[in-house]
Amino acid sequence: MNGRSAPLAIACIVAIASSAALAAPRAAPTPPPTYVPSPIAISRVRVEARQDRALVTTDLTLPGGHAVREDLFVHVSHAAPGMPLAFDAQLLETPAGFLVAPIEATGDRLSWTRSSRCPSHTAFTIGRCEMAGSLVQVPAQRLSAKLEKGSSVTLRLREVRELPAPLHDGQREILVRLGSRGDKPFVLGLIELASDEPVGRAEAVYCGVSSRPGRLFVAAPGVATTGVAAPLSERGPHDDLCLRFGPSAAPATRAQGR
Repeated sequence: MNGRSAPLAIACIVAIASSAALAAPRAAPTPPPTYVPSPIAISRVRVEARQDRALVTTDLTLPGGHAVREDLFVHVSHAAPGMPLAFDAQLLETPAGFLVAPIEATGDRLSWTRSSRCPSHTAFTIGRCEMAGSLVQVPAQRLSAKLEKGSSVTLRLREVRELPAPLHDGQREILVRLGSRGDKPFVLGLIELASDEPVGRAEAVYCGVSSRPGRLFVAAPGVATTGVAAPLSERGPHDDLCLRFGPSAAPATRAQGR
């Protein structure tokens, strides 16, 4: 091959490779699992505020009843303002007589990867499918083994976030993504709050485009809260949970001298 024919040969190879790439059929999207344990409930949302960090725990209860033969992939979208500082997922046995595993219990760590949006084989989502987040894999073998020991299991999702700065009234606000499967939202159970700062007021509401006004009951030590029990409240499939907490009264401002 002489020097003049070399560029022509390279151009032909590039053209053939491009044609082959265009002609190659695209792989069909992986379908979602044929069976997902249901009904799934968000049995507990717990927020722990410590110094300048917030640990947000979301416990989901997955019931038994049928054999799980396929791994379940759960898309957990990021909450505001963005990616958490740390994230982990665990699968725990739910003790007999309990709706959810105790908060101090530990389970099997689950693997996860970053995802720009939920893939086609997602079993269900926390938050919105089109949002970036983490894709958690729940192995069918582990899930079935734990369901054999009890009537349900707990899927625990935990995020460490920066604690947001207080608002003008001294309150802090944290947004928590909630779960759904398609257009069917999961029932929300207990909302818990713990903080190393004095808390005189705590309130929670559903927040979203289609959310309905109304306070939800928050279990917080030393705080007398009022509101509807979360399981009795109605929410949309894309509603989030907005939790506000802080001093009972806004901090006093210093009078400025004239």
